[in-house]
Amino acid sequence: MARRYEAHHGTPLDLTAKDYERCIEDLEVALRSGGIRVRVVIPDDPVPSRESAPSPTATAPRGLPLGWRAVAIAVAFLLGVLVGRWSG
Repeated sequence: MARRYEAHHGTPLDLTAKDYERCIEDLEVALRSGGIRVRVVIPDDPVPSRESAPSPTATAPRGLPLGWRAVAIAVAFLLGVLVGRWSG
């Protein structure tokens, strides 16, 4: 994980192996308690070079800008509240 992080970000990961393992274990417990099956897969492929990784903007999904998404979510929430009050 540390090699992949460093290859992608260009700086070393500031996290000890013990802390990383504890984080993964806590995440597994939380997901399983929510009824989500967990399978940890450790890839054995070599670390990709930094140049071969696609830029975030090249792979970013197209759609509404963040501000408009927030507005759309707020409107949908308010409509849900109103419909709930009218039907109840």
